[in-house]
Amino acid sequence: MQITAFEPRHAEAWKRLNEAWIAQHFAIEPKDREVLDDPAGTILAKGGAIFMAHRDGEAVGCVGLIALADGGFEVAKMAVSEAARGTGLGKLLMAACIDHARAAGA
Repeated sequence: MQITAFEPRHAEAWKRLNEAWIAQHFAIEPKDREVLDDPAGTILAKGGAIFMAHRDGEAVGCVGLIALADGGFEVAKMAVSEAARGTGLGKLLMAACIDHARAAGA
């Protein structure tokens, strides 16, 4: 597995992974739609971060960090494809979040 920072080319995978997870357990709400449709504007432009997980060139997971006013971060929109569940990918994504937050001084 490889964890990388979000790039515009990841937008469709970000949306697909999150829609699948949300739709399986909840209903997609307007606030979800905003973040899924515009991750660069709703997360990155506001000081947050997004990490994508790839296996054999395919995006199989993602997680967002929303920057908070107090200098901390909130984990948001973490999703792992069904095919990659049980592999420890969630731990890798969370480690990327923790590393980023520490480096940012959170």
